[in-house]
Amino acid sequence: MLSFYLPSVGFWLRLPIPVFIMVLGILYLFAFGLPYSGVLSGNWQEEEIEREMLKLYRKKKA
Repeated sequence: MLSFYLPSVGFWLRLPIPVFIMVLGILYLFAFGLPYSGVLSGNWQEEEIEREMLKLYRKKKA
């Protein structure tokens, strides 16, 4: 409402809104990753076990 009474201040009152949305978006991507990237798929446990087994195999081989 204040932006209607003081039009010169309106921009500065609305500026934090997109910044806040961008921060929330960055936090979401940092926490959950990109959607449909397969990180949280049902097969993630098997993929992680396979990755760890490969790491141990390479470590043992070297």
